[in-house]
Amino acid sequence: MRKMNKKKMALTASALALGALLFAGGSVFAAPSGNYIGSEKAQQIALENAGLSADSVTFIRTHLDYDDGRLEYEGKIIYNSMEYEFSIDANTGNVTGWDVESIYD
Repeated sequence: MRKMNKKKMALTASALALGALLFAGGSVFAAPSGNYIGSEKAQQIALENAGLSADSVTFIRTHLDYDDGRLEYEGKIIYNSMEYEFSIDANTGNVTGWDVESIYD
């Protein structure tokens, strides 16, 4: 009976440690805060890439994400009936992903 309790405790401790690591997510792998461009700059880059201005769009959102071994800003812009989705490298500001489609698709 005691051996079973030790196994359960070890399994529970392992699950808690894994959960804590997953909860920490990108922050475990994040670059120091001074090394990336920031959300506002990422939005500016996306707007320039789309040929739009901040006051002409209905909606713009970005968030920092850890994807494919690097930090990037993922975001979305809504302008008229078009939706722009983008990914921008958080360190370099390079656009790494871009998709445009109608909001009705």
